[in-house]
Amino acid sequence: MNSRRWRRWVVLGVLAALACLLTSCGGVARAATTHFVGDYVWLDTDRNGLQDPGEPPVEGVRATLFDGAGTAVETTRSGENGRYLFGDLPDGAYHVCFDLDALPAQVGDHRLTAMNAGNDAVDSDVDPETGCTRPALTSTDLTLDAGLTAPGNELGDYAWLDQDGDGLQSPEEPPVEGVRVALHHGDGTPTGIAVTTGPDGRYAFSNLPDGSYLVCFDLDGRQATVPAAGDEALDSDADPVTGCTGAVTAGLGARQDLTLDLGLLPAPGTPAVSP
Repeated sequence: MNSRRWRRWVVLGVLAALACLLTSCGGVARAATTHFVGDYVWLDTDRNGLQDPGEPPVEGVRATLFDGAGTAVETTRSGENGRYLFGDLPDGAYHVCFDLDALPAQVGDHRLTAMNAGNDAVDSDVDPETGCTRPALTSTDLTLDAGLTAPGNELGDYAWLDQDGDGLQSPEEPPVEGVRVALHHGDGTPTGIAVTTGPDGRYAFSNLPDGSYLVCFDLDGRQATVPAAGDEALDSDADPVTGCTGAVTAGLGARQDLTLDLGLLPAPGTPAVSP
């Protein structure tokens, strides 16, 4: 046997041995492929449905993996880094559901952000209606993220003419329409949001993200009554010099504050009304 033929038989033998190892020489057995499903839970503070720099992970969110028949396979929780993972899964269809009725205390009243807002690597993949990802996953998928967002906050409420100058609303004292009201951040910088009081004297800022705010009334040369005269629901909250309330924190446990009122004194020369 010449050397060329000998080398050929050696190569064929090696290939045959490798084929035997891969097929267990029976032609049927092959290592099963395993899959992994995950990935990340975060706080979508700007509510755009995407993971942005500075938005924190959320720890302790309960996630359950279901197979194609709807049977729960495994349950875990997101870690300190917001990550969760289901591993060593055989071929099959899977989906993940998040327990929104038992969220950690720090996000207890939060809800899911909009799904599929953009890049699949950084958007939220969970249906806000069902709390689940879409089914029929058949391979490793580490893009199944869940964004949580706080419900909107609301601030308001009323401007009136304090005819008797006592700093408190009385049934006979009328509302004041057309007062411009601007919303500022707690550090005094404007948010760019402003409204005017309606015919009933009411105003409102709705769907606000968590944060600290000031409500500033444009006095337009008018004089505000004395603030903090008594009942928080009936007194005036605006500083007579600046026209602004004190800082109000909106967030978990304080989603609505409809006590931020302004009492205006009658124009100079107007006869006072006795209480």
